[in-house]
Amino acid sequence: MLTVLRLSVAVGLVGTALFTTGAVSRRMSEHARAMRKLEELEQESGERRAS
Repeated sequence: MLTVLRLSVAVGLVGTALFTTGAVSRRMSEHARAMRKLEELEQESGERRAS
């Protein structure tokens, strides 16, 4: 019984770690995409001012 409990805790910890890693990776990708978009908008704005 105790062995099953230990295994379930281990599996739960691994699942939590994988979920957290995936969530952070997704948010970082979204952030990078937003930063690229912001840089593009700034470049367009700078080009308009120069014209």
